[in-house]
Amino acid sequence: MQDQINILKNIIEKYKPVMKWYLENNVVFKHPDLRIKNEIGPILGHDKKEDKLIVYYYEKRMIIKIKFTAPCKITEIYSLRDLIRDGFFLDALSGLKYIEVGYSKNIIKLRELMEEYKKNLKQI
Repeated sequence: MQDQINILKNIIEKYKPVMKWYLENNVVFKHPDLRIKNEIGPILGHDKKEDKLIVYYYEKRMIIKIKFTAPCKITEIYSLRDLIRDGFFLDALSGLKYIEVGYSKNIIKLRELMEEYKKNLKQI
């Protein structure tokens, strides 16, 4: 369990700059296995029993559970130990690594947009 906690801590630390970029650019966080978006941080899982999302809340630097239907309402603080104990390690790993996919897609779109703007400027 401690190895899994360390892995998640390291990945969270590694992706903090990307999380910050998401928030600064109003990009929503998604999870590859869920059809829901979140504005406060990466989605780490979905507790189906309680119908709550498990999210890393970037601004507060903590893991929380929120109501699935009302993403802004925090229902509880959730530890990495609890997350792993409850079987969400792989879901959390997927959710954290997926933010890199969104980041890459957005960077590509921004580059294309910049090229289009440059092209338009050259025509003037």
